[in-house]
Amino acid sequence: MDEQRKKRFSFKKENRLRERKNFEHLFSTGRKVENQYFQIIYAENKQGIARVAVILRKKFGQAVVRNTVRRRIKEIFRLNSDKFFPGLDYAIFPKDRAKYISFHELKDNLLPLVEKCSLNK
Repeated sequence: MDEQRKKRFSFKKENRLRERKNFEHLFSTGRKVENQYFQIIYAENKQGIARVAVILRKKFGQAVVRNTVRRRIKEIFRLNSDKFFPGLDYAIFPKDRAKYISFHELKDNLLPLVEKCSLNK
């Protein structure tokens, strides 16, 4: 696998949204889009890269279910990072229905929302 392709298919630490100040900025200035499976809050960042946080409540289900959905969403980001607009932070909130659908249905419902975010930027 060549180096360019290897870089594209990775989920690096720099693509993770983790710091409190970043979340405060995201929630105070961010915009919201949603469909029946997801709610996304997004805002611009100064790093010029797309950063993602997947946020689930304990109410969503047991840890196994929460982690499965979280891993699937991170994998969607990893494989489709070119569709996530660089320079935006995304907080992805899966709704309760998301735990009952397949990986491909998750992808088919998440990517159009992400596209909508980059168009509304």
